[in-house]
Amino acid sequence: MCIRDRYITRLQEEAGSVPTIDVEGYISGALVGGIEIQFMGEAAAAGVDLSPGYAQEAQAGTVAHYTHVLTNTGTTTDTIALEAASSQEWDVMVSTNFQGQTSILPVQMGALMTATVNVSITVPTSAISGTVDSTVITATSQSGSTPIVYDTAVDTTTVIGGMQYIYLPLVLRTS
Repeated sequence: MCIRDRYITRLQEEAGSVPTIDVEGYISGALVGGIEIQFMGEAAAAGVDLSPGYAQEAQAGTVAHYTHVLTNTGTTTDTIALEAASSQEWDVMVSTNFQGQTSILPVQMGALMTATVNVSITVPTSAISGTVDSTVITATSQSGSTPIVYDTAVDTTTVIGGMQYIYLPLVLRTS
């Protein structure tokens, strides 16, 4: 974007409208015609990036913690919603740390700003060792753009040392 375009865009933002130039033609002081030029600037574009998911192990009855980086890759301020769904239907909590504060979702971010996304997955005490959960985290732009702009990450939790079932033989005794 050249300096002229930045200047026009800034004028547009400050005025809250589209900047225009009116060119009018006069003959002997009488208006005979004219033209209006409107500067539209760049169209706002939405964009969301969520860092990839990863895998870890957790014991039954504990909480697995994952951290991601959320970036508004769009050209304007956007509100970004975050959702998470566990394949095992375990409890999932999503929060963000944006500009040093834990934010209530959704989070409003300026263009090219980042936030830390914290995902906490509660592994039930009844979970059996070897059980694998895939939690899908979805970040969706709320700018109303078409098509809908979103990104996903998948965190994989494998249960270790969980509840194990041991089946002993039944021994009958007669007296």
